[in-house]
Amino acid sequence: PNSLAIEFDIYRNVPPDPDYADPNANHVAAVSCGPAPNNPAHNAGCTLAMQTALGVTLADRAVHTSRITYDGAVLAVTLD
Repeated sequence: PNSLAIEFDIYRNVPPDPDYADPNANHVAAVSCGPAPNNPAHNAGCTLAMQTALGVTLADRAVHTSRITYDGAVLAVTLD
């Protein structure tokens, strides 16, 4: 409850898993269900704050660096 999840996803869930609604196999998403328990399904009625394809390949076996900041109003996620 009362959580926020940042997902670094290298696998595209496709039918029979339509609830995940992944855009591709290389994306970042921020999901929150507010006061309810969080859920990895992108179509679970939670807020999908962002979901974006990337300019880098997460599954390339390289070390990637992410920075997540929140100032009380703006959530920012940077990668590499």
